[in-house]
Amino acid sequence: MQLAHAGVITVETTGQAVATGAASDTQLERQALQQALYLAALKGGAKVNAYTAVSQSVMTSDVLLVRPDAKILDYTVLGAETNSKTSTVKIRAVVGELDAPALCERRADLTIALFPPTLNVDHQAPPWLMALRGPTTEALMNSLMAQDNVNVRLQNQVTATTNSTLSSEFNYASLTQGVSAQAKTTAKSLALRPHIKVHAVSTTVMTNLLPVTLTVFLDSGLSDVPPLSAKRSLVLPLQPRSAIAALAKSASNPRKDTTDAIAESLSEMAKDLLTERACQPLAARLEAQNDALVLPFGLNDGLTKFHLAYTEGDDTAYEILEIVALTPHSSTLRPLDSTRKNIELAGKRVKFMELKQ
Repeated sequence: MQLAHAGVITVETTGQAVATGAASDTQLERQALQQALYLAALKGGAKVNAYTAVSQSVMTSDVLLVRPDAKILDYTVLGAETNSKTSTVKIRAVVGELDAPALCERRADLTIALFPPTLNVDHQAPPWLMALRGPTTEALMNSLMAQDNVNVRLQNQVTATTNSTLSSEFNYASLTQGVSAQAKTTAKSLALRPHIKVHAVSTTVMTNLLPVTLTVFLDSGLSDVPPLSAKRSLVLPLQPRSAIAALAKSASNPRKDTTDAIAESLSEMAKDLLTERACQPLAARLEAQNDALVLPFGLNDGLTKFHLAYTEGDDTAYEILEIVALTPHSSTLRPLDSTRKNIELAGKRVKFMELKQ
């Protein structure tokens, strides 16, 4: 059976393992499951690499390496039959590519260190905009604290500045707190840093317009993954320039409207980044620790013992690993194929199948 939907297909495959008399035969069912998963991934497409060995201008052997070209997103065991000699495992698997983070069911528990927005106000902008930091910080705190699986603490920082040619180590925050103090966060927390740049006011016939550029950075928390970021440009109306426009605006408060619009946009951007980070693919190199294979992802990253990992790389065989131990910030894995030694997989890059619960 094969069902297709938006680049994702559902397939059913059967894996088999046969006893050879070795001690590893006690894990026949795990070996059969690995074969079934491998066959399912192959149905989503495959890459074939060919290698030829040559000795003294004479071809001695040909090697074909077949590797799946699709991710296993989810699977369910439909049935298994195992005895002392053979094991057969039948599964239904979802394979393909997912682009939308919202489809991710594994959501990490995030601890956020929220930095008050840095503020850069053009000298031609209204001076009352220098007071933006307080209300925007409060709005961000309230918005993030309302999110599930998110813990937020405020990181004190004084960074409101006007346009300056001075380097960062000479700004007010650096002189009063030190450069290192601006970037200091607690272990395992992800720094969220908003930036507000207010440009010079532009004038039209009807009103004055305020261009604003907003940027938000969120640390990934992963050593080989850069921070996530979002950028948005706003053009906000200020006080009207004509009597008719002034009448239409008489019931509004331009200062409050401007502040609310900036705060709302920053909150939306921050929430989008948190959603992206909560579902960020977990990939890293296996580290050997006391004859075990360890990764820096754990319970707080949304992992359970049902999750499986698979090796990445175009020039290596396909391997699947299971979780045998979990802590909040780490996991211990072993290959499903018990004939494989942990040391053989140390240093290999692996990624977790995203949707298995």
